[in-house]
Amino acid sequence: MVTVKKRRLAGKVLAAALLLAAAPAHAQPDPRTLAAGVTYPGAALHAACSARDSRFRECRAYVAGWVDVMRAGHHFTGAQWCLPANASYDEMAEAVAYYVTSRPAVRSGLAADIVADALDGAYGCHVYRQQTGARRR
Repeated sequence: MVTVKKRRLAGKVLAAALLLAAAPAHAQPDPRTLAAGVTYPGAALHAACSARDSRFRECRAYVAGWVDVMRAGHHFTGAQWCLPANASYDEMAEAVAYYVTSRPAVRSGLAADIVADALDGAYGCHVYRQQTGARRR
């Protein structure tokens, strides 16, 4: 039986895939490597996030898809998630762009790990507690 949560997760995953598909064709990774199980590399994320032209859309789309999937997964894993509700995808993409541009060593890693570290540094629970004085439930 498919629960409402599972349907929502499936919808979020589909939305993330559609966002990534909307990126310019010249900036997309080769579908053959994705089918082979190779993930999106940090160097490609850096190229997209450091661009100040239409290629930045790829950075924004990747970050938005990652965030949507993590938000959906939070309901299943119970992991702490302290991203402010009013944080826009553009702001999050800028945080990732700053992180990956200012830390050359991380570019050899996986894009998903880079996004996780960048958003944790910019919006993590420790930042939430400092800004609000609140404790996470």
